[in-house]
Amino acid sequence: MNYSKQLYLIHIIFGIILTYIGYKKEISINVYKGLLMLGILVLLYHSYLLVKKINNKIYSSYNMVNLLHILIVAPLLIYIGYLQNEANVYSLDFLFILGAGMSIHFISKLSK
Repeated sequence: MNYSKQLYLIHIIFGIILTYIGYKKEISINVYKGLLMLGILVLLYHSYLLVKKINNKIYSSYNMVNLLHILIVAPLLIYIGYLQNEANVYSLDFLFILGAGMSIHFISKLSK
């Protein structure tokens, strides 16, 4: 299995998990801790990739993917994970939409 298909499968799995969390809205404290850790990992990983590409003067559309993860995905996960049950209910709705959209998008890419 090549790298692209592995990446698609990871995004599908996490998309389904995020959709479930956004739908359920009442989850255990450990799941919130997992979201916080995932958010921090996403932020660090995509920041590293972006800085590495910019330092090597590589400017491509993939830089926008890294920015999307840095500016939208990671802060949302960190916000929900940090505030836990105190998080705004609309952030969980956004998590549901993000997870469902992500799953559908990567399922369609995987089926091509």
